[in-house]
Amino acid sequence: MKSLSRYWIFVLSLVGGLVLLYIAATLIIIPVYFPTQIEECCRPRERQSFRKEVWQKSAFGDLGRYRMANDIVASRRLVAMSERQIEELLGEPDRKWSRADRTMVAFELVAQRQRPASCALLPKHLFFNIETWALVIELKAGTVVRCTIRST
Repeated sequence: MKSLSRYWIFVLSLVGGLVLLYIAATLIIIPVYFPTQIEECCRPRERQSFRKEVWQKSAFGDLGRYRMANDIVASRRLVAMSERQIEELLGEPDRKWSRADRTMVAFELVAQRQRPASCALLPKHLFFNIETWALVIELKAGTVVRCTIRST
């Protein structure tokens, strides 16, 4: 009987330790060292075929816009387009900035509350999420080199 209680103490201690490790990883380690990488890796990726007329009628918060942005990223359809072609296709960007030899343009998509990242290491119920997902297009010398969806 005595060895049985030692066994359960060991098991409970092990389980408790694992739970504490999970909590520490979730609340401290991951948000500090990998905050945007985890979010972007675990973001929802549902797709809807891109249609210019639907995109241009959509606005921030429209889930169809988010799904079409996923299609744009997955298909790489914007790579090698010019900034002018991007504006003709998607409209005026919500933000534009420069970094070194690159220009970035962003189209705000939806609040992350609508489409939160989902991962065991990123529990959405523990954090009040006020960020948004944005389609970020990176241009070098006026030509698109990369297109991603990022947390803003």
